[in-house]
Amino acid sequence: MKRTILILINIFLLGFCFSQDLDNKDVFVFIDISGSMYSDFEKVKDYVNYNIIDNIDPGTRLVLFKFYEKNVCFYDGIMENELSFQYAKSLVNSLKANGPWTNLDNIKIYLQENKLSVENSRIYILSDGFIQEKDFANEYYVTDEFWNGLGIISERIYDKFYLYKFDKVKFINEDSLNTQLNSDDTVVQIEESGKSNSVNKGYFIILFIILLIILLIILVKYFATKKSANIPKTPKELEKFQKEIDREINDKHRLSKNRDSSISPIYDGIVNEKEYLKAKYKLLWILKEPYDQDGGGWSLREILNPSYYNHTEEAISPISNEGGGRTNRNILFISHGILNGFLHFENPNMEYINNHPDMEETFSKIARINISKLPGGTTSDNSEIEKKYEFWRGIILRQIKGFNPDVIIFGNTFFPALMHDLGINDNEMKSYPASNLLWCKKKGCLYISANHPGIWIDRQDYINSIIELCRDNL
Repeated sequence: MKRTILILINIFLLGFCFSQDLDNKDVFVFIDISGSMYSDFEKVKDYVNYNIIDNIDPGTRLVLFKFYEKNVCFYDGIMENELSFQYAKSLVNSLKANGPWTNLDNIKIYLQENKLSVENSRIYILSDGFIQEKDFANEYYVTDEFWNGLGIISERIYDKFYLYKFDKVKFINEDSLNTQLNSDDTVVQIEESGKSNSVNKGYFIILFIILLIILLIILVKYFATKKSANIPKTPKELEKFQKEIDREINDKHRLSKNRDSSISPIYDGIVNEKEYLKAKYKLLWILKEPYDQDGGGWSLREILNPSYYNHTEEAISPISNEGGGRTNRNILFISHGILNGFLHFENPNMEYINNHPDMEETFSKIARINISKLPGGTTSDNSEIEKKYEFWRGIILRQIKGFNPDVIIFGNTFFPALMHDLGINDNEMKSYPASNLLWCKKKGCLYISANHPGIWIDRQDYINSIIELCRDNL
């Protein structure tokens, strides 16, 4: 994959170089500022600005000369942006037709000395063609014969104004000046050459666009694959991932400057990796902090595992009052309802858990994490929890990404910092009818901001509203 991308990038750059070579020939403009140009000079300046400069591609070198008895370069620069274009045009507008004499021979000499060629230049000379020598000994208008050997054609723009186009200069040296070229043949050669270049340019542009599209498609797939490569896809990968998270939690607590040595982390996450990945929807609950007055040092995954508390004599059931019953029972009812066809709380199959002990297996199919990984009390202050999020932020975000849930239910924990880290704005959150739920769906994940499941509220409304919201949006 990497080799393919490198090859395409090279082709892309090659196409870019070709397009630059085709489009960005240096442009030379020679403007006659002799007194004989006075009556048409405003038209001349308009023609330069609007017919030549405005048609130059960005990135092209523009060279501007004014000439009378001698040639004077008054601008030489790359047309990088709109300011470059405006500046060059302002310089043209500042010109005045007040030169005393006109000498077009100087331009011939300049072209010879600089060996300008059709491969890298477009050259325009704007003049009335009137030659006046310094001592007034000779005055005449140039004809096409004046440009013999240079492959130049003339075009009459206004009554007194000619545009001499060196657009296709083929050869400039001493020998070529002695060669007589037929004017009509030159025009034909120029037109045919122009057509050929236009066709070639079109092919290169089309090829360039096709390669660019292919490159973009491959890059999107590559980075999407690379991003998903960090997400565990099998039970073994997920188990390994959770062990890595456990080590990170332990290390972060151990290395903390304000560490309380009397308490230890309480690990959280997915109870049963295989069942979680098999579930129709991957559910993640995010609560505040685990309750424990004995200093922690245990795993929530183990406590919620039915095979543990059903076969361990000293274990306390998580749905009992001693084991955080109200919170765990509501999580169980909601999760079971969502994973079993969006059953309502009053459904016979959602009767009291003691009558359906198999419902407890739902704990094996969901993920549950806390903002704080250290033991807390029976109540939690929101401002303190937000501070604890700042401390555990990196681990929490890794857990969310690694678990790759379809639904995240926040138990009064969807505060601004976490929303921001998940790329969600306030205006994206919507109210769900007849409830106090806020929600949004983004990048395939349903985010639900709800009250804490342990709060003393109408249980039926609380459970059903979350189940119905999932039913309507999954």
